[in-house]
Amino acid sequence: MALMLLVPPWVVRQDVRSIKGEHLSTSENIEYATILSPPKRYSTSVTPAEGLLLVQWAGVGIVLAAVLVTFRTTGNGRKR
Repeated sequence: MALMLLVPPWVVRQDVRSIKGEHLSTSENIEYATILSPPKRYSTSVTPAEGLLLVQWAGVGIVLAAVLVTFRTTGNGRKR
């Protein structure tokens, strides 16, 4: 989970404009980069994807809970 925080997902939005400056389209991608060096693109908006990071952490929590329940033992060393 710490590694996920150090290399989080970023939402990279790029606006495509005509020569006259008219907005034509916007593309949106998810990229991974270190927290200290977010992706850099020309004329884009780069923001952390907090929702995706929380979903990733929830997935790790669910898997960890399943593993702990599977290998849970009683006080005398026997499996429940």
